[in-house]
Amino acid sequence: MKFIADCMLGKLSRWMRILGFDVIYMKDDDEVILETAEKEKRIILTRDTRMGSKKFKGKIYFVESENWKRQLREVLDRFSLWNKIKPFTRCPECGSLLKIVRKERVRYLVPSFIYNQKENFAFCKKCEKVFWEGTHLNDMEKKISSILKLKIK
Repeated sequence: MKFIADCMLGKLSRWMRILGFDVIYMKDDDEVILETAEKEKRIILTRDTRMGSKKFKGKIYFVESENWKRQLREVLDRFSLWNKIKPFTRCPECGSLLKIVRKERVRYLVPSFIYNQKENFAFCKKCEKVFWEGTHLNDMEKKISSILKLKIK
């Protein structure tokens, strides 16, 4: 299942990518979003009620909540995605799948102190970013845990 989120849902799209879902985030006008969604067979996520009046053959889901955690729960519920969560498998920036790479491959792509301290790295081919287990990971894991608890409520 692939999604496209408009400019009103930036934080939602980022967290969906962090949880492993294929979501692109577009700030373009409605016509470009509709065209891209149709071409790539993506479900549009939006809070723009005018989007539904446009000519579109695919699905548009209107996200009701204004809070990103509630938005996330809403989308996970609506599309039955709770069992499909695979955290940290996609680039949080562009949504491409991350590839685990050997440490030697990133030697000149990360600061030397990071290279010397860390053993595990992931690489995004599309935006050429390198990821590793940094201090922010614990905070992200806590947020993911709180998100997963939302399913129970």
